[in-house]
Amino acid sequence: MSLMEKADVFDVSFIHHLSDAVIFLSHHQNIYSFNPAAEMLSGYLAKEMEGQSITSILPDLVIEDERQIETKEWLHTKDGRMVPVIVTIQSIRHQPESLYCLIVKTASSGSVRKEEEQNYQFLFEYSPNTVFAISLDGKIKDVNKSAEEYTGYSRDMLIHQSFEMLFDEQESKRAASELKKVTNGKLRNWETYIYDKDGKRKEIGMTAIPVIMDQRVYGVYAIACDMTEVKSTEEMLKKSDTLSIVGQLAASVVHEIRNPLTALKGFIQLLQTRETVNAQKYYQIMFDELNRIEKIVTELLILAKPQVKDYEKKSIEDLLDYVVALLKREAENHNSEIEFQSTGEMPLVECDEDGLKQVFINVVKNALESMEKGGVVRVSCSSDDKDVMIAIEDEGCGIPEEDIKKIGKPFYTTKDKGTGLGLMISQQIIKKHKGTFQIKSKKGKGTTVQITLPVA
Repeated sequence: MSLMEKADVFDVSFIHHLSDAVIFLSHHQNIYSFNPAAEMLSGYLAKEMEGQSITSILPDLVIEDERQIETKEWLHTKDGRMVPVIVTIQSIRHQPESLYCLIVKTASSGSVRKEEEQNYQFLFEYSPNTVFAISLDGKIKDVNKSAEEYTGYSRDMLIHQSFEMLFDEQESKRAASELKKVTNGKLRNWETYIYDKDGKRKEIGMTAIPVIMDQRVYGVYAIACDMTEVKSTEEMLKKSDTLSIVGQLAASVVHEIRNPLTALKGFIQLLQTRETVNAQKYYQIMFDELNRIEKIVTELLILAKPQVKDYEKKSIEDLLDYVVALLKREAENHNSEIEFQSTGEMPLVECDEDGLKQVFINVVKNALESMEKGGVVRVSCSSDDKDVMIAIEDEGCGIPEEDIKKIGKPFYTTKDKGTGLGLMISQQIIKKHKGTFQIKSKKGKGTTVQITLPVA
């Protein structure tokens, strides 16, 4: 049956004179009759709407059965407005299928808004969080009980005051900026702090949401969540992590120092009980063990209390030239050599010169010591717009993959007389320069240390 044939079933002329909008729908909920009142309400002409789905103007409307029902909806007009309406739906039986008649009346926008405002008010009052209702000009319109308790101010003291009164000068500017974005319809989250009535600073997480009705922003709800406990927990975790590291370090120190102390104690007892023993050879062993203790303590002091250095702009090429020249003789003693190559003039790096020299010396010495049968240590540097890259490559014994992760931990070392603190200190120095320190190695193939430092 065509739309016109369906329309002929009813004497529809009377609907043209009704003040209420009347719309007839097919079984598939497509429009086939649209009276002048519906045209005025929606802004669409009847010929524009014929055959269109009813959801084109009432997108949330759901027709599930044949009962007469009444529902509140938002009518989307041709000019983009949303009009609150009350829709009465009546099913009309006509063989072979059912039709629908919709009577659409303009709802009192005041009553719709009142219902929405009641919903907002319920959420506002009973929220466990601190909530401020703020007008578009940044004034506090209302606060809930939690806000009074959290700030120490009574409701009367806060109403009509600028929301920025709770912040210092710096944070008030930020709050004003964030609220401006919210009045444009955007939800905002940020961490900040406010001051209560007694002047106590309180860390908070702020969420500001727009209050929207009839597609207009009427104000802002600012919801503050106390971050003091969160920050305290984070601080406790940091301290716990630090204490754990200190505990591990202390245990390692005890283990490393106990061995030489045990040897010293034993030799002293031996010398006390045997006057005829040849003491000279024991003195050298004792002296070596004391040197080992001194080295451990010195490196621990560097870790525990690093020196504050003034950073200056320096050439990495010059620093590497110095280190290569310094260690040339040591390389010869290891039946090895050091090759240095640069890809061109390097940009300057803002650094602690002595600290970087210490790093390069540690790494190059490790490389030399890893090559028991001699070889070549290749030192190179290159750069891009952001970083200077240094690579120090040896032909030594290499490091097993499972052990690479252990490097840099206190007292982990592959050397017979090493402490493992050298690389730990080196990594710390590079980290303070906001650089990176990476080790790549293969067992029996050698090791490459890659260091990057930001350009000054």
